[in-house]
Amino acid sequence: MVVDDEREMLWFISEIFAQDYNVLPVNDSREVDKILEDIHPNVIICDIMMPDVDGITITRRVKSNPKTAHVPLVLVSAKSQVEERIEGIEAGAEEYITKPFNVEYLKIAVKHLITRKETLKEYFSSPISAYELSGGKMTHVEHRRFVQQILDIINKNITNKELSAKFIADNLNMSTRHLYRKIK
Repeated sequence: MVVDDEREMLWFISEIFAQDYNVLPVNDSREVDKILEDIHPNVIICDIMMPDVDGITITRRVKSNPKTAHVPLVLVSAKSQVEERIEGIEAGAEEYITKPFNVEYLKIAVKHLITRKETLKEYFSSPISAYELSGGKMTHVEHRRFVQQILDIINKNITNKELSAKFIADNLNMSTRHLYRKIK
């Protein structure tokens, strides 16, 4: 998705990516929220200085919405002061590119963001993301969480005379036998 109020710039940026990607040009910044309800682009390239809704506001809206927060956002602007660039990155943009920009740099930045997004998607949908490497062993995240719960109960009740396997099992809402099986 390319968002820019200047038709020439919108056309120019759209043409850069038209050969390799399906490009959705958006000329009216007020329409971005409505479009994002139905379409989740791989990347959003957005101008900052627009009359109705500026690029910083769009960035904040995109990044604060759980449905669109994962979408990488590139801000493109004639504003080149460090403070302005910091504001764009703080709003949640992954890249801030100043005009005039190098076309090849923009293409590589977008390609990198898309590749990175796909790599993360593959990782988190794979079984390996459910395991952690610690002490040379792969441990399932749920197992580590279970052990941590037990340790928390023990640490909170270390001076309690009632502390026993039954006490721990009761705090975990399970039978003592089930606790022993899970620990084993």
